[in-house]
Order: sequence, then C-alpha cells, then structure tokens
Amino acid sequence: MPPLLQVKNLSVATKNRLILQDLSLEIEEGETWGLVGSSGAGKSMLARSMAGLLPRGISVKNGHIFYRGTDWLKMKESDRRRIRGRGIGFLVQNTASGLDPVYTVEQQMVETLLANDCADSKEGAIDISADWLGKVGFNRVQRILSSYPHSLSGGMAQRVYLAIVFMLKPKLVIADEFSTGLDSTSEKEMLGLLFQVAKGSSLLMITHNILLLEGLTEKLAVMNGGVIVEAGPTERILENPLHGYSQALLQAGDPCGSIGARGLSTSESFCGCVFSKRCAHSQENCASQLPEVREVDGRKVRCHRY
Repeated sequence: MPPLLQVKNLSVATKNRLILQDLSLEIEEGETWGLVGSSGAGKSMLARSMAGLLPRGISVKNGHIFYRGTDWLKMKESDRRRIRGRGIGFLVQNTASGLDPVYTVEQQMVETLLANDCADSKEGAIDISADWLGKVGFNRVQRILSSYPHSLSGGMAQRVYLAIVFMLKPKLVIADEFSTGLDSTSEKEMLGLLFQVAKGSSLLMITHNILLLEGLTEKLAVMNGGVIVEAGPTERILENPLHGYSQALLQAGDPCGSIGARGLSTSESFCGCVFSKRCAHSQENCASQLPEVREVDGRKVRCHRY
C-alpha cells in the first residue's frame, strides 16, 4: 500500500529564485510528524505545496507529490478541491483568516459539512457542529454557534477552527504554526487539544520550536534553507542530532536567534549546505556541494560527514 502522502524530489521556485530543493518525505496513515526550522526555512511553502495551495508566482519545478499513490500535481483543481477537507485538512497560523467574518459559526460549520457530504441535512449538520464544539472544550455550545467570529477571543476562534477542520474527519491534517502567538500555558493546552482530536488522522505539525515536539510526534523533519537536512524518529533526533543545524536548534532552544535560516538572494543558489558558514563541523566541500541524502542510525541526513 502506498504512503498516505509522499513528497518525492520536490523543488519549488519563483521565476528567479529556488525556494525548496529536492525534498522527499513520506507520511503513512496515522503517523504524526513534526516539521521544524526557523523563519525562512521553507516550512510553510512545503506545507502549501502538499495542500496544492502555492501562492501566485510560485510553482513546482521538479518532483512529485502523491496522495494515496495518485500524483497530486497532475490532478485537476476540481479533483484536488474534493480531496481537501476530507482528505487533507489545513490549520493556518492566523485563525481569523480561516473564518468568514460575515457568517455565524453555525452557518460556516453547516455549510462546510453539507458541501463535503458529511451530513444528510441541515439539522444533522447542526447536531454534528454542536457535538464537535463540545469536543474542543466549549460548554455553552449554542451561544458559540450563534456567534460571529469577531465576537470570539483568539483562543475561542482557534477552537472553532479546530472543530471545523476535524469534523470532516480528514486523513491528513497540516498544522502550520497553529499555536504561535499564545502564551506558554495556552500553547500547551491548545497542542494537547490538537493531538486529542487528531486521533485517527495523520498529522504534520509545523513549528519553529523544536523543543515543543518532544513526546508529541513520532517522526521529525528538520529544514534549513529550503532543504530537509535530517529526518527520522523524533526521539532519536532529539537525543542525538546528526546534522549541525539540528544540533544548533537544540542547543539554542529558541531557533529564532543567530542560527535562523538566511534567505537566499536571486544571485545565490543551492550549490552547497546553507548552514556551512555557521556549522562547527564544516568541511571544504560543504559550501560548494549539496550533500546527498544518507541513511544513518535509522534516519536520513544531508551532511558530508556521513
């Protein structure tokens, strides 16, 4: 049986700049993955590629994305649209952008359920909506159903959006920095809720904070400069990171500091490892040649040391 989602040798670019290069990743049914890297690493662009939601002016130059063995990039947009929702759900960072300000929560949830053939009637859709609002922690469900998004707090809007995505029972959910902006207590609560309702779905959790993933995901991919530099079991990478960038993320704790990914200008290329100038283990060929993917200690790593 093919993986639920398979990214194979994917490269994404604008007219003048390569954004992602030669990325490969496989997500099986029911697996939980973490995708980590600082701002500019290419995490969100990879997520948008997976969901078929690349911004205008950015396109796939090489490679394939397979959903259950079918080439996602060769599908008609109408076919991809049918898969989104029940096949691939997308949790955005800015929850407010995912809710329509002119419709009540009930209207949006009911319309979503009926459009995706997840309810037989409006009454049935209302019941499903109410049930899912309860699952994400609301007590006064009817009040939330009749509310407009602008009357909800940020945390409440996130819960509503969480319910909307998961009530369709998607096979894969991509959560792009979903908990960003919350205080540490609220963030832990929201992540706990996310993994609670995600049972039965595969999950790709995108974050800039590698320490958040401990004990949450089964597998982890580390990105820097548009390249996956290390991927494998989360616990193994956290205990013994092989790539210099993975090591730096763990040592820093917060990757938003001096080791953050540096965006490439139009005159630069992916001729070598983007982290080579800051890596303690840098070799002569690191800056001039992108390492091949190697199988080391049960994971995949791009580094000339292996």
